Amino acid sequence: MFSGVCGVAVIWFTSVVDDAPNKPEVVMTPVAAEMLQHADSFLEALSDSQRLSAQKSFDDTSRTDWTFFPRVRDGLELADLQDNAAAFASAEALLDCGLSDSGAKTAADIRRLDPQEDHGGGVRLGPDRYAITIFGQPSSGKRWGWRVEGHHLTLNWTIEAGRVVSVTPMAFGISPFVDQAGEPQVLAEDQQAYVDFLGTLDNETRAAAKRDGPMPGEVPGVGKARPESGGRVGIRFSALSEAAQVAAWKLLDTVYDRLDPELTWMRRASARAQAEDIFFSWSGTGLAFRPNAYRIEGKDFTFDFVNAQDAGNHVHTLYREGPRDFGQEIPSWTRVASDQFFTEGPVWFPPSTLLFSDMRFDGSAGHIVSLNETGKLQRLWSSPKVANGLMFDGEGRLWACLFGHGTLASFAWQDGALVDERAEIPGYQGQRFLKTNDLVFDASGGLWFTDPLFGRKAGEQPVMGVYYRRPTGEISLVVEDLNRPNGIMLSPNEETLYVLPSSGSSGFAYDIMAPGVVTNRRAFGKVPGGGDGMTVDAQGNVYLTSGRLRSVVVVNPAGEEIDRIGFPGGPSNVCFGGPANRTLFVTAGDSVYAVPRKQPGWIFPGSRPEG
Repeated sequence: MFSGVCGVAVIWFTSVVDDAPNKPEVVMTPVAAEMLQHADSFLEALSDSQRLSAQKSFDDTSRTDWTFFPRVRDGLELADLQDNAAAFASAEALLDCGLSDSGAKTAADIRRLDPQEDHGGGVRLGPDRYAITIFGQPSSGKRWGWRVEGHHLTLNWTIEAGRVVSVTPMAFGISPFVDQAGEPQVLAEDQQAYVDFLGTLDNETRAAAKRDGPMPGEVPGVGKARPESGGRVGIRFSALSEAAQVAAWKLLDTVYDRLDPELTWMRRASARAQAEDIFFSWSGTGLAFRPNAYRIEGKDFTFDFVNAQDAGNHVHTLYREGPRDFGQEIPSWTRVASDQFFTEGPVWFPPSTLLFSDMRFDGSAGHIVSLNETGKLQRLWSSPKVANGLMFDGEGRLWACLFGHGTLASFAWQDGALVDERAEIPGYQGQRFLKTNDLVFDASGGLWFTDPLFGRKAGEQPVMGVYYRRPTGEISLVVEDLNRPNGIMLSPNEETLYVLPSSGSSGFAYDIMAPGVVTNRRAFGKVPGGGDGMTVDAQGNVYLTSGRLRSVVVVNPAGEEIDRIGFPGGPSNVCFGGPANRTLFVTAGDSVYAVPRKQPGWIFPGSRPEG
């Protein structure tokens, strides 16, 4: 089933990797494009000697040699740019990249408040003693990175193939924590969220979460290329009361709030999908403006807050993402939703919402579920009609194949809610369909959809078919000789129709002669045992789901396999979305996965909601 990833509300930046005419263009995500722009401007404005200090090879060992303690810094300090206005302006712009507005302000305040001190031996502190290093050559297609490092602040970024693949290690700190009036200078949200969270815990839970032994004097693992695990001790997020869980997520959100929204969507969703494996532990007094320490640790991240020095007036925080630090290991997929029943029909609504179906097969209610930038799952619609494939039309209405009812319906999408349900296609020739399954709109607004049979009939059609509905409402039976036609897709030029049955060993391709008229059926792609939903990217490659292979099989327009993406469970459907339309969302079993791709998904003109 195609995703309605249309009208994506992001800017697409393209840059040709080389002069080879057949090389696809790299579509950069907005944050990566911004980093490239300012890193290029920064390097171009430097003198030759400054550039030698500021730029190192990507594999230079100093890339993973980091700290936020006072030391002689590698790279080029802001102090070295006082006589180079262009380079200084580019450096200031680069320092804000990847951060939210509030995150950029916090980083700027940390620099501004750093005291001017000379510790001797070339170790100096102060607002202009923060050093920038570019690792590798900034590029839209290749791997590179950059870092800013100084007292109480280090930010490390790795960019590959036009997207940011690593944001860690990320350290923020401040001393003194409070000013002369007794107010926090920065990082007040971290302390307040912590105190609020502790206040939601009963005595037994609070005691279970408290670490044994003395309070740590420092965040662990400073300077190490790989973070240290604390053994995930304490209390699980999933074991908390409802009120405590709300406060716990707010506490973790103080970390994600520092990053640009483009970089937080998947992190928030991933964290909520692994609540069973996230632990909170604490030590110290549990009181504001007193010595305290806490850790939040998941399977693939840690966040530490330590206020141990100067009688609780000196804060260090550190966020890490395990082997993903410095882009050392990049996962092929990220689970962004879990604990559903059977996920299907993903569709993206720009700028930041994924919708999908959570199906039932026993007559109970299925659901249409949303996942937005908060990482929270929300049921928008529930009915025993059971939605399957979903897609937006050109007017921004969400269409749903009502698998359990043998019809198609549409909804208005307003302020994150589904309203105004309409029965759009009640049936064909007076009868409801068997099990309406999947759909795709063409440029004219015509709708192609499939109607297989699984289990009990919802309607009484004599054949399992592929249908076409004209914008004027007329419906025609297009294909009636396939067993269980399931996924359906168009090529980007809309000259080819693809159908993926849930039986057999391949999909099928047809030439489109006219709207609702096809010819020249031929096998397309190899999918043993049949498949399910599918989508297409901007290069015309087709993504076929295979439950038997537990994979998404990627084939080129000739039907030749060029990639295979494996998952823990059998995929049922796919769509593109996310920043620059470069994330492949895959429904599989009780979960939804996000897969970064180099090529963006195709945006169909017939499905272009405003966003």
